[in-house]
Amino acid sequence: MLNPKITEAIASQFNQERFLFWCDTEQAYLQCVQALTIANVKLMMTDELPALAIKLEIAQADPQQKFLFYSTKEQPNQKYDWLLSYRLKGKTFSADQTQLLMDDLGLASHTLRPHLKLRGKFLAAKDRVERLKRWTNASDTSPLEIDLKILTAISRAEQAEPFSIFNRVLTDMVQDDVVQFESSSRIWSEVVQFQMDEFFWELAQKTFGYQSEKPNLKNLMMCLLVSDMASSINQDSLIPQQLTHFVLGDSVAQANAKVFVSRWRSDVTLMSAYIQISQALAEEMQIDKLLGEMPLEVLMPLHTFGVIEQHILTGLKQKLLTGSLLTNVGEIIQVRRDGFWANQRVTKDFELTKAYASCYDAIEAAYAFFNLKGQYISGFSFAIANEALEAYKVSIFRFDQTYRHFHYAASLVEHLGWGLLRDLVSHVENAYSGWFIPQFSSAWDKVVDNKGGLLEKWQVDKWTNQYDFYKQHVQTLLDGNVKRVFVLISDAFRFEAAEELMQKLNARNKFQANIEAMLGVLPSYTSLGMASLLPHQSLKYKRGQTLSVLADNLPTSGLEQRAAVLANYQGAAIKYEDLLDLGKDKGREFVKPYQVVYIYHDRVDAIGDKQATETKTFEAVEQSIDELAKVVGFVFGNLGASNLLMTADHGFMYQESALETADKSSLSEKPEGAYLTKKRYLIGDHLGETPQAWCGSTHATAGTEAGDGSLDFWVPKGANRFHFTGGARFVHGSAMPQEIVVPLLTIKQLESAKNKTKYVDVALLGSIAKIVNNVQRFELIQTEAVSDNVLARTVKVAILDEHTAISDEPVITIDKTGELLDERKLSLILTLKSGSYDRLKEYYFSIKDVDSGVEILRQPIKVDLAFSNDF
Repeated sequence: MLNPKITEAIASQFNQERFLFWCDTEQAYLQCVQALTIANVKLMMTDELPALAIKLEIAQADPQQKFLFYSTKEQPNQKYDWLLSYRLKGKTFSADQTQLLMDDLGLASHTLRPHLKLRGKFLAAKDRVERLKRWTNASDTSPLEIDLKILTAISRAEQAEPFSIFNRVLTDMVQDDVVQFESSSRIWSEVVQFQMDEFFWELAQKTFGYQSEKPNLKNLMMCLLVSDMASSINQDSLIPQQLTHFVLGDSVAQANAKVFVSRWRSDVTLMSAYIQISQALAEEMQIDKLLGEMPLEVLMPLHTFGVIEQHILTGLKQKLLTGSLLTNVGEIIQVRRDGFWANQRVTKDFELTKAYASCYDAIEAAYAFFNLKGQYISGFSFAIANEALEAYKVSIFRFDQTYRHFHYAASLVEHLGWGLLRDLVSHVENAYSGWFIPQFSSAWDKVVDNKGGLLEKWQVDKWTNQYDFYKQHVQTLLDGNVKRVFVLISDAFRFEAAEELMQKLNARNKFQANIEAMLGVLPSYTSLGMASLLPHQSLKYKRGQTLSVLADNLPTSGLEQRAAVLANYQGAAIKYEDLLDLGKDKGREFVKPYQVVYIYHDRVDAIGDKQATETKTFEAVEQSIDELAKVVGFVFGNLGASNLLMTADHGFMYQESALETADKSSLSEKPEGAYLTKKRYLIGDHLGETPQAWCGSTHATAGTEAGDGSLDFWVPKGANRFHFTGGARFVHGSAMPQEIVVPLLTIKQLESAKNKTKYVDVALLGSIAKIVNNVQRFELIQTEAVSDNVLARTVKVAILDEHTAISDEPVITIDKTGELLDERKLSLILTLKSGSYDRLKEYYFSIKDVDSGVEILRQPIKVDLAFSNDF
């Protein structure tokens, strides 16, 4: 009986051939060949049959009939071969194991037979042969090609080329999130087992110029990483002496190392291993110490090791602490964000890179804060309240915004125990709580409490009072034939956060949001603020076991009570989460009967106004911005809205540092007639006045009915509290602009194409027809300035062979705002990996949007390197 492998090999040949010729000169299979049975294949014993009979049978056979010609004689000379015409149409079969293997692998060159025998250990298993078959073909003629493809099969690389192989071998050093060099690597064990390690090191030498008396994967990895860093430093004298022996020999080798490491970092499937390996090797090589006092300008192009980010961050921090504000801090931070270790578009899933990104966010916010402080170095001074409020609305609010950004970013790295930001946290806190709040409070007090000040006339030119919100904004839209008005109210969502929400909405290509400010009610607390935003003819207090605010004699303290007030104005009220849960169809049914829909959101106040959670206030603001943007998208996208008004009941004050006795407004005792006493306000009847507080009546500051409908109030001056019971960092109720400047966002869906936003475009400056060196500089030009309608974008630049990168792939952000062309030029360097390039072929200079993956520029370019590498 024939060996099943031989039968299988014959059958597989008939998948493509009609005629198969088997010359068995040793007669090894003569006794068993006649037992061969393969569907639709007829065995012809040519030694026993006349050639004419064979020809007649073939001529009379069905065209689909296939024939196996078996002979124990040598193949005849063509001159005497009566079956030559069929032989030329068919193929020769051999039962030789090597030949069977060649046939299985689709190899045609007989020169490969000795090498296949040499690799017999690897080729002994069918599953390994099957993996190898994916890569081999008839054009393979060199043992080097076969070995490269065997390594590809062993490593299970995605391509049969050196970079893919090295990626798989090196990343396999990470096992169960632990870096284990060589000993526990499954792939490397197989490389050694199948005697492919010698070729692996030859490949490393040809690809990277790597040579060592005792080559090993750890040392190779060290050489690759250090060479990547050295090529970016680009000055041999600046490379730490202790690392020079790791630098690969020539510029071509270094270029290949740079491209390889860069592409490894940018591959989302491999970057986790890169982070762990580079961190482990950085620690072993003591990169942190070796970088020493290397200046920022030298560190800026380096992206090899995470510890580089620590040095850059430390340098920027020291500049801030010493007051040496760099004018290019923003550019430095953007370069690092475009790199690897702080790039949240690419590496957002890794805790370490998130932490670096958060550190840069904190540095950027601190820089903006101190830069703003420099503009008010002599403090604050206002002639009247109108001037102060306008100044707060236009620019001063950014003290609160950047302070929030800083502390939120710093909080994201706190759990790691890093000391990097600690002294900067104290520095920012001292500047905010020790300088900004006292200085601003003092200037504000002079326009609030003096004769003719804001407390006497709680009105500001061109500002809407919060209690006139419905009349002046909602009713105006309805009178203008707007079918339905949506009002989104977020509890304690202060002006600076609303301005950020506006920026986020305008960055989308759907909305146009504008921000104004209203003068909030005083005391600035929820019950009074929420009531003032409702439609009403009258507002008044009702005394009883609890103190409540009535709108048109109806209570307003909860959602159902506010809905009852709105019902008299063809309106409804709903919580934001309940509205989203309704979905599109049920949501439309819900709003259909109403002219006005009030949507209530409460996260900031719910988190901040509790002692246990008040330290998460800034986190709550971040979440609120995302949630409110989601609500806006839902209302316009699903409920057919044409307008939406977004506002708040009040703002808040928050100081990260613990408060001291000096921050407390001293009240000897609770005044008679007080109904409600909180940290930032005190309400009652006949309270009189005290120099320790700002005093007034809700009739003047909230529009409540005169007489019994109004109450007197005391609110502490500046940022002070009446007492520290419960939480004290998060407060509201008094008259600081952070509390009473109430945001009003007017949001519309864009209809006109000219008003829609678009992403900035970029072009290649000049004409580069050919690349002749591994390292090439390119000049780009941003075609227009970034503005409200032209948005910044982040792109990846590379040289491509069709769609495969043959260079490193740097990421840059296109965000210049300058009007002059010279202000919008960008320069970058691409490093081409060495290799054999067809000088007549078109390669491509490519720019691709990182977020969308859309290629925004593809320009043909030739590659004609002076030196090449076969691999």
